[in-house]
Amino acid sequence: GILSQANAVLSDLIAIAQGNSTHPHPFGVAQPGAQFVPEYAAQFYLRLDYSDTFGIVRQVGEICERCGVNIHSLLQNPIRAGELATFVIVTDKVTSGEVQRAASMLEALDWCRGGVFVMPVLREGAIK
Repeated sequence: GILSQANAVLSDLIAIAQGNSTHPHPFGVAQPGAQFVPEYAAQFYLRLDYSDTFGIVRQVGEICERCGVNIHSLLQNPIRAGELATFVIVTDKVTSGEVQRAASMLEALDWCRGGVFVMPVLREGAIK
């Protein structure tokens, strides 16, 4: 919530004022010759908002199958009348291109409200 976020920011400012800080490069300094790789394989987390209708889970499954995206798990929050609903998909290990193609196809469906949030799960084997 907003209060916990304000608390975190204030805590960071106090730590900086006291001379405490974290390492400026938490993932290490870039290695010479390192290259950006736009296509990579990982598990992915997808979150999308939708207007309730029949056949949503079926359509999600069909789109994922067409794109070569295997679903590891799907969490659907309870739906309250008149509200947008949200569900989350965690994939098995797939390529970023496959999951982006699936997200684009999901966004084009009339029940999908807004963009699909896609995030890689960076720790291999973290979700079993």
